Parts: sequence; C-alpha cells; structure tokens
Amino acid sequence: MFKDHRSISPFAILLAAGTVLYAFLALLIGWGIGIDGLIRHASTQTPMVPATALGFFATGLGLLAAVSGARRLAHALCGTVLALICITAFGQWVGWAAPTSLFFADLQEAERMAPVTEFGFVLAVFALNRLLAGSLVAVESIGIFGVSGAPVVAMLNVTGAIKMLGLGFLAGASLQTSILFALLFTALCLVSAENKPD
Repeated sequence: MFKDHRSISPFAILLAAGTVLYAFLALLIGWGIGIDGLIRHASTQTPMVPATALGFFATGLGLLAAVSGARRLAHALCGTVLALICITAFGQWVGWAAPTSLFFADLQEAERMAPVTEFGFVLAVFALNRLLAGSLVAVESIGIFGVSGAPVVAMLNVTGAIKMLGLGFLAGASLQTSILFALLFTALCLVSAENKPD
C-alpha cells in the first residue's frame, strides 16, 4: 500500500499519536479524576464525552496501525469505532444512558455524543478503510472535507450561532472534539498526499 516507510509523513504520525494521547488523557485524567480542562472548554461548557474520547483513541490507533502495515488491527479498530457509534446512537434513540457513559461516568442527558461527532467518526472510519484499500483519492477528499468542516463546527458551537441559524444537527460537539477531528483528518490528508502514485 505504501511506497516505503520513509514515505509516511512523520508529521502525520505525530498528529495521529497526539490524537491518541489526548484521548487517553481525557479518559484517564479528564473523566477518571475529574480534571475538567481536558474535556470541557469554558466558552462552550460542552464536554467531550467518554465515548467520543474512546472513539478518538481507537481511530487514531487505527490510523497508526494502517500506516505501519498492521491491517488486521486497523480493521478491528475501525470495527470497534463503528460498534461504539451504533451502541451510542441506539442508546440515544431509546434513552439508555449506560453505553454513552461507558459505565464509569455519570452523564447528564445533554452530555452525549453529538450526531455531528458520530458522522465525523463514520467519515474517519470510511477514510481509514479506503486507505487500507489503497484508494488514496477518496482518503484525501474525505480528509479535506473533515479538515475544512471541523473549524466551522467549532466556530458555530463556540459563538452560539448554531441556534441562530437553525443548525441543530451540528450542536453538541465540544471544542476539543473539533480540534481532534481537525488533527485526525489532517493526518489522513498527509498520508494520502505523500503516497499517491507518481
């Protein structure tokens, strides 16, 4: 799939590893110990829920596995993210909070994975699967869409313009979530751009 190990951008690996590390710290310290600064920005007060942090952890690891040649692990991590999205969406639909809280954090009704976050993970998993299949144009297209969409969602949530504009489907994404999506999609763009055939 990749020309050689030197063709993998060190910056892409750094972005993916940073996403994994931040998600791990958000789970362990942010939700585990209760350090709010890792999971909630003061301007929005919307938290990055544990399911979202776990999704970033698995997606970032999936990208690292894909670029290192561990295809089975990458596919398994993609499946884990999709299962997490399905469980979370089902929990929201029927009002079951247990899968959203991931059994260790007591969340309020408003503190659930936002639909726009679920959509972002679906895009990221699709891009990872296209990367594994060698369809780099699809990866780059999805990456560009994600990189350009993440700051827009962040700005709309931080400024409160979502309610004014009637864009409720974009509501609920934390600032941290938007930043991590921007990092992840940037890493996908870099991997695809550096591995296109000459």
